[in-house]
Amino acid sequence: MTGRTQGIMSRLAGAMSAVALVAMVSPTAAAACSGPGPTLAKIAGDARLIVLVRVDSVRGDAAYPSGYVFTVDRVVKGTAPARIDVENRVASTCGDRVGLLKGSAAVLAFDVEFDGHTLTPYWVIEDGRIFGPSAPRTLDSLLGALGAEDLPDTATGGSVLGRGAANDVSELLAVSALAFNRLVQTLFRLAAS
Repeated sequence: MTGRTQGIMSRLAGAMSAVALVAMVSPTAAAACSGPGPTLAKIAGDARLIVLVRVDSVRGDAAYPSGYVFTVDRVVKGTAPARIDVENRVASTCGDRVGLLKGSAAVLAFDVEFDGHTLTPYWVIEDGRIFGPSAPRTLDSLLGALGAEDLPDTATGGSVLGRGAANDVSELLAVSALAFNRLVQTLFRLAAS
């Protein structure tokens, strides 16, 4: 392939990545898989294990993790060791998988049966905000809804909220765009050979 062709292919891959990034943040793309999910009450009642964790490592590609190693900061329901090593889990009835980055904080509810699926609903904790299904406004509210009795003092810097988790939505979008860019470049290389 000539230098000019490579330059054109590179610009095309970049443009396709930009289009994919815009599509990912549009309401239509987000609503494509917005089927019903379990309520917080169902999750609290049915989950085998509910934990507040930090992500120590991510196995596989960051855009498509195959598993995680977590440090357990708090057990809300069930019993868990100080560290959990798991394969990636299905998080929604649409087949979406748990998507966390190294260093992020989250609450995970393992083995919730819903609509013929075994799910692991999760909530990402970032700078005092909670992202996830039916997310309450605060970590204390989420943990309370999931059955925690002795709520942590999140006003101190000792909670996972003070650690500046690395899973900001913009970073997740950037990782997704980079993975898509890599895919497009690989497809162009295969087509050119």
